[in-house]
Amino acid sequence: MKKLVLSLILLLLVIVPGCKKREYLDAKKQSIVNVSPEKLVQFLDEKYLLDPDRRFLMALEELDSFFLGQKKQVTAKYYDSRWYVFSGKKEIGNLPRYPSYNDFWELLSSRVAKLEKRSSLKIVDNPGSELDPLLKQQIESFAPRNIIAALKSIDKLWGGGTHSTPLLMAGCRALVFLSFQSLNELQEADALQAKALALLGIAKQLTGKKLALEEAILTYNMGYNGQAHQAAAGLSTQAPFYLFLNGEFEALEKIAGRDSSPLIRYIRLWAEAKKRKEKDWLQLSVRLFEEEGYLLPMVKAGLTMNRFGFSGNTPGILSYEITDQILAHTGNMDMGKMLALYPTLSSLVAAFEDSVAKVPVGGSFFDSRAQCSYYRSNFYSALYLQGSHLLFSLASVPSASSFLSSLGNHQSPYFKEFKAWFEGLVTVHMKNDKGKGLLKNMTSRTKWSGRVLIDTYDEILDRYYHIYQTRLQGAAWVFVRLDSRIQHRFYAAKIAKNSLLDLSLAEELLTSLVKSSNPRHFPDIHVFYYKYNKEFDKLFELISQSWVPSETKSWALRLLEDCDEVDGARVEKGFVALLKQDPGSWNFTQRYTNYLISQNKNREAREIMEKWLENHGPKEGFDYINAKKEVAKLYLKEGLYKEGINVLRPVMSSGQAGCMETMARLLSRLGRLRESLALMDRVLERYPQIDRSRVILAQILWENKDYQKAAHILKAYPIDYKPFTWGGEIGARFYDVFNKRSPNEGQNAFKELIKVGFGPFKLRHIPYLAAKNKNYEMAFRLQSLLNIRGHHILYLRMDAYGYLKKWQGKEAALKWIKTQPVTFPRMATLMPYEFEHDELYWEWLPKPSPIDEISRMIMKALAYVRSKNKNPKRKALLADFFKEKAEEPYYAQGKYLMDLLPEKELLKFMEHTKQKCEIPFFVAQKREEQGKIYQANQWYRLCMETGMHRVTEFGWARNRLNKWVRSGYFLKHQ
Repeated sequence: MKKLVLSLILLLLVIVPGCKKREYLDAKKQSIVNVSPEKLVQFLDEKYLLDPDRRFLMALEELDSFFLGQKKQVTAKYYDSRWYVFSGKKEIGNLPRYPSYNDFWELLSSRVAKLEKRSSLKIVDNPGSELDPLLKQQIESFAPRNIIAALKSIDKLWGGGTHSTPLLMAGCRALVFLSFQSLNELQEADALQAKALALLGIAKQLTGKKLALEEAILTYNMGYNGQAHQAAAGLSTQAPFYLFLNGEFEALEKIAGRDSSPLIRYIRLWAEAKKRKEKDWLQLSVRLFEEEGYLLPMVKAGLTMNRFGFSGNTPGILSYEITDQILAHTGNMDMGKMLALYPTLSSLVAAFEDSVAKVPVGGSFFDSRAQCSYYRSNFYSALYLQGSHLLFSLASVPSASSFLSSLGNHQSPYFKEFKAWFEGLVTVHMKNDKGKGLLKNMTSRTKWSGRVLIDTYDEILDRYYHIYQTRLQGAAWVFVRLDSRIQHRFYAAKIAKNSLLDLSLAEELLTSLVKSSNPRHFPDIHVFYYKYNKEFDKLFELISQSWVPSETKSWALRLLEDCDEVDGARVEKGFVALLKQDPGSWNFTQRYTNYLISQNKNREAREIMEKWLENHGPKEGFDYINAKKEVAKLYLKEGLYKEGINVLRPVMSSGQAGCMETMARLLSRLGRLRESLALMDRVLERYPQIDRSRVILAQILWENKDYQKAAHILKAYPIDYKPFTWGGEIGARFYDVFNKRSPNEGQNAFKELIKVGFGPFKLRHIPYLAAKNKNYEMAFRLQSLLNIRGHHILYLRMDAYGYLKKWQGKEAALKWIKTQPVTFPRMATLMPYEFEHDELYWEWLPKPSPIDEISRMIMKALAYVRSKNKNPKRKALLADFFKEKAEEPYYAQGKYLMDLLPEKELLKFMEHTKQKCEIPFFVAQKREEQGKIYQANQWYRLCMETGMHRVTEFGWARNRLNKWVRSGYFLKHQ
């Protein structure tokens, strides 16, 4: 009978569509070369799909441990637009593509209910089972040491059989409080947050209590602020956390004073941090926590306000504090005693790692995983903040290198990986790396994520954006390690747009974020979405809200200034309103004045900065120095050199590179060249790694007609200039000098750059910038000087042809290019299509040899497909050529373009890797012609996913996607 039933079930699985066995593609572990043509679109769809927030999966693991005493690994597999979740090998539920908090919570709650029925655990509330007042006092003190002590006591009581409602709720509250104040720069606090989430689900199910405050705090801390608002609806409208979430800071200030509970004071501190006024925040923190001196919560709140200011010495103190906590010392830390015990950072690291390796097993609430999560997340977040402050904020490689050396060589796997990662970053700042070192540094990290991953990939993008294979491999790894939490989705959307050039994926991610996040706490997400979706009215409405930070508002306005469809007067009106709202903010003032400068309103911008300086003095630190420098730069633009020097003199002792560079330029303009060059020598000696300083020195030499020395100065830089530097600093400053000079002067300076050995594909950025500024004469004259052996000369000629066509017209450009020999005819066949000079197929290229004829005709077919004005005679000519040809790959491509071969038949030719790069491009081109822009995007992306950058179609696909990305809007608006 059992065999009969089993047979029937198997039969149903075969004949009933809804019962078919799922086949998981597992795209993240595959390469496109191994994927069959019919699964290519599915492969791309799943390759860059973020896994469900792993904190929820870890919370599901905690449920098994709590109820059954065993912890099974929880995993998720994607199939047919759903995530299927497994505990061990057993399926326990499913989730949508981008799960919301409510989706996760529904699964977690149902799992709690099922496990409760299987478990023998019962909540028993006998008379006298109220919570011990000492435990309550420890938890409500909000002090990490006291909370940890309370959790250990709760574990002991629970393990001893005291399973009461007050104890369960207290344990949940303690975990929420502890995770709320813990740093999570490297995502090591995930386990602690997962434990708190699991206990929240258990406590709500077993006690029937809403626990609105605990859920609101935890979800806010996890980044799910939309759910935090939902949970806070269960609080009083006068509850401190309710007021905080809703931006009612004035009402919060009235009830949150020195005599309030520590939690309320901490909430007030977070509210103050959102105002971004550091002096006020520091004064308030002293006033509210003068007696307690709580370091950990203060650091976390302070980082939300000013990462630069709170990433210096403060984290160093925090690393001692955490070590003191793990050593089980009671009372506040004695810094003097700790420094005596551990005088070096290496000795502190050793003490920490030796101690964390010995943490007790713990119990149901604060087991060893949760303990290690708390200690490591804070300790290594502190080290990370120290190191990154030196390397990134201060740009001091020697200081970062000294910090690295001071860490020592402890053999803990966590420490070794952290040090190896930071050492990799320091190394790349010290010497030229071709991308492989950074990529290996990122993909070798298995214990750390978060900022370790993001900072490394940002470095890859900054230094090696032009090496697409490196970008692609790095992006694939990022999508493996990140998950669907709000912050990760936002970063993934940026990678999708900037690195993968996939606007469709970016739109999908941003759309899911807008649905899952509240603009009060993640306004940047909504700014991006509204701008890229052309919802300008909604964007202006958002930035009119009082709770949106001034920095976000000014940044949003800067995004809008390049939008042709937005009235410039509306943007300026927004800036004026912001200036009235927050006239003391230098960051905002600078953004506003940068906008005015972009509109050629230099004097107006200078007067606004001077007004700011009237009300702010040297105590403002870097802001004051930067303001002086920016005013001096405007005097430089206006030709008021003496005035600029007078403004800069008071801040020259700062030694800031920007001040010294600006002073050197002013001195040069006054004819004091010797002083100017001497000052620039000091800049280069002090800041050898800043390429901008070297470019400014070259600019001074160009202005003084010493073109040879300028070229040698640029060539002496020991690290390759980034493409952005050629297209930005070098190109812009060259153009600024020679734009209004005679063409011969610019050409002479350009020739010197050629002489010292700068290659044409670096130098071509300079004429490109001239063309971007519509000086096509300058662009053509410079471009026509460039030469190179081999087929790459064709790229240079196409650039020159395009500049000349815009300068003197199509006929003049055709006349010029006909004087150029048609070398490398096979490559020449490809060039007109790539540079969108399709007329050259019919008016320049000579008749091809028989062996090259098929290539020429395919290119003509591609040009025909994308042409807006279809020429019926040309279509007939092309159709006649392909009509009778044999169906082999190249002829199949032409037949497909001319509607003589179905797409399904074309895909059969994707047998080899090269064809997996070529054929998707032809499909994409056809989809685009049909107006199916999102499908076209998919197939262009499939072409690039092969990573075959030497295949011509790869470059064409990249160019097309790049053009869409540069438009600044989603695909629907292309």
